[in-house]
Amino acid sequence: MKKILFSLLIAAFVVGAIGCGGGEKTMKESNIPGWFLNPPQDPDYIFGVNSATSTQMQLALDKAKAGARADIAQQLETKVSVLVKSFQEEVGSGEDAELNAFYSQTMKNIANQTLQGSRVREQKVVPESGGMFRAYMLMELPLVAFNQNVVKKVKDMQLYDRFRASQAFEDLETDLDKYQQEQQNQ
Repeated sequence: MKKILFSLLIAAFVVGAIGCGGGEKTMKESNIPGWFLNPPQDPDYIFGVNSATSTQMQLALDKAKAGARADIAQQLETKVSVLVKSFQEEVGSGEDAELNAFYSQTMKNIANQTLQGSRVREQKVVPESGGMFRAYMLMELPLVAFNQNVVKKVKDMQLYDRFRASQAFEDLETDLDKYQQEQQNQ
């Protein structure tokens, strides 16, 4: 009888420990918003997500917002530079040979975009241990506003190109007049 009670007590302890651990993990996982793991899909928007931590809640929000905007910018255009170095050296000969190898990879992503009209769609702040805050951020960029901005830039560039072309033509005419004057004076 004592063995049965002892076995039941151990089983209850093990189940309780597993249940508590599993519940804690589920609670942490439930703090992650669904939109963070699976951002919305909409042909009229580009979405960016990010999470950041800080001991200051506002700083965590600001960092997450900046990261989500960077995510959007990288989706629009990214310049990627990669440097790979590989080195192999064999020292010695026969069975005493030793192969030394070195591999290094450096990658840099650069995005340069104006995200006029980007805004926060969803955000969530979760307190973490150690007085930290984790901010989850979902930013959106309406494509209509972005496309209007691109069209405006193109029009401005065309106007500038026309101005430069007319300026170049005027410069050419001035140079031609000077040349003709010099020819007549000779």
